[in-house]
Amino acid sequence: MLAGLVLLVTACVGDPAAITTTSSTTTITTAPTTTTVAPTTTTEATTTTSAATTTTAIPIDVYYEGGQVVGPGRFTVPLGEEVSIWVQSDVDDMVHVHGYDLLFPVEAGTQVEIALTAEVPGIFEVEMESSHTLLFELEVTA
Repeated sequence: MLAGLVLLVTACVGDPAAITTTSSTTTITTAPTTTTVAPTTTTEATTTTSAATTTTAIPIDVYYEGGQVVGPGRFTVPLGEEVSIWVQSDVDDMVHVHGYDLLFPVEAGTQVEIALTAEVPGIFEVEMESSHTLLFELEVTA
């Protein structure tokens, strides 16, 4: 609560009866105020370092030259392994991995890589699609 006293004095020079004294009290009431301050949160940065895992795929190399396949007739790989099939051809064709429904073009005189994870167990043909020439069988064992 604020209280104030106001004193008003008016005077005229030489006239004592002209002096008037007024006194009043003023009361000012204010409503209480509330100030809300948002809480402060401090977060520390965390750095996590992990080594990169390098997976080495099992390589399978096959050559298709003059209508003949050069390479083993069957490759066996364990279930869950990464496989990298490399086919080099002297003709334009498509390499088809059955069971995985993968089809990749190969141009004459080039090599194509087919990367897959051996996640389906069984024996699957890998062939030159146009000529239906079996390149090899891919056996995935559990």
